[in-house]
Amino acid sequence: MRHLCVQLEVYKEAIPEDFVTCYQYTPAETFNHSLQSDIRQLLRCTNDQAMAWPARVTWGMRIVVVSTTIAALVLASLNSTTAHLASILRDRVRAELFASANGIADNTFTQLMDEVIEYAILAAVVSALFATVGLSLVARPSWLREHERPWVYYMCIQVSMGLLLTITEGCLAGRVHGYNALFERFGQDDTVPYYEIMYYGGIGQAIYGSLAMVFPFIALFMFGVETHNLTERSFS
Repeated sequence: MRHLCVQLEVYKEAIPEDFVTCYQYTPAETFNHSLQSDIRQLLRCTNDQAMAWPARVTWGMRIVVVSTTIAALVLASLNSTTAHLASILRDRVRAELFASANGIADNTFTQLMDEVIEYAILAAVVSALFATVGLSLVARPSWLREHERPWVYYMCIQVSMGLLLTITEGCLAGRVHGYNALFERFGQDDTVPYYEIMYYGGIGQAIYGSLAMVFPFIALFMFGVETHNLTERSFS
């Protein structure tokens, strides 16, 4: 009982004033079982409220979620475009395979385009799934405002997405590098820069994936510092 009274005294800042006025001076021996249950329930509610993020921090989280969701949608579109362009080149090479005098190079380029399509589709699926998670948090902002776990889960998913992007896009750029002559040969009738889109696009997305793995820790640190500062101001 003494421990319960000490808890009541510690949390009296968050407990309604009329509740504290009625019970804070009552001797511990007079507390009955129902009153103890009411106090425990009130303390439990106070603890749940303390676990929620402040409104200012929640708005920062929403901005981060919206920004990363838009970036994920852009990446999904870019990888879908890359897969489509690779399929165009692959089909073009297959159509000219029997009429070509350099069948070995054509087969090599066809296999290369198959690998590019696989990498691009995998990156597009990962980005689309991440964007879906972000859209769900944007549609339900109360999940970020009232709980800590959704934000932590979102950051973990972003780290995983960044790792997969770094690996897949790095492999894509590495496989395409050195085949500029074949890209110019099979894409000479088009104005689309196939090689530049696949090579530099892969490098750019690999860099973004690396930054996406570091950014959650920076954001979590900044939000933690802001929450700590707001808590100190509220009790000062």
